Amino acid sequence: GSSNILRELILQRGIGVESTDGEGMTPLHHAASGSNPTSALAAVKLLMEECHANVLAKSWQGRTPYDVAASQAVRGYLLPKQLQMETQQCLDNGGVGLTPGQDMGGMAVNVAPPPMGGGGGGGGG
Repeated sequence: GSSNILRELILQRGIGVESTDGEGMTPLHHAASGSNPTSALAAVKLLMEECHANVLAKSWQGRTPYDVAASQAVRGYLLPKQLQMETQQCLDNGGVGLTPGQDMGGMAVNVAPPPMGGGGGGGGG
């Protein structure tokens, strides 16, 4: 299938996994934006796991493969990888860019307080 063609082009023919088209999109961007969720996810996994594609690559519009992903399956696969890489970059830069109380996706992290015990066990003075 398409994953075999992709593997052939990148691993055996030497097509650059970070090469870009006229919009600055990499093969990972195109794989992520595929309309068939099953084949898109297979291609994304191949590019990430076997070809070591850069999950943080940005198109000329500043969009990552996650940003252009067409299916929830692909987004669910890419998001933790992107957040890990962004966090690692910040840590490598001495923590620059890490905002307390936010994850690297820019969404507030709301930690629920621990549940209150329902009886017995000293809650008072």
